[in-house]
Amino acid sequence: MTSLADEGWTPVTAERTDGGYTWRVWCHPDQPDWTYVEARSEAGRVFSGGIGGRREPNEGVRFWVGKDDGFPTFVGVRFPAEFSGIEIETTRRVVTVGADQTEAHFGMRYYAMPLEEDEELCGVAGGGERRRYTPAPAIGTGETGFYPSEGDR
Repeated sequence: MTSLADEGWTPVTAERTDGGYTWRVWCHPDQPDWTYVEARSEAGRVFSGGIGGRREPNEGVRFWVGKDDGFPTFVGVRFPAEFSGIEIETTRRVVTVGADQTEAHFGMRYYAMPLEEDEELCGVAGGGERRRYTPAPAIGTGETGFYPSEGDR
């Protein structure tokens, strides 16, 4: 199986490890609007999911949620490099991520994290706005959800 690195993608976060999983966020240098989280389990299984398409002017915070069998639900976030940080709100906690905890690439900053078992995403805030998460029926089926949708703005 080829990895995103094998296909010429650029890592835009440091590699992180927790709970038996290792992950990082990647962008393709020729198409930096395409952003993926690639996660590996201790057993060597790989999961990747993300968001694509053109960035909208003044896009602000954009996030996605992905899950596959044998992996926790992952939340990935991209936000403009000039933002001071973001807050990821779940049913159990609020994770504050300062800009100094991320790297700037392609005019954006990136962050990803797995959710704990029985934890759900509520929303992501940054740059003075909060984007609510609305679960899609496809989450948990191996497909990836892309958020925010037009109705959440």
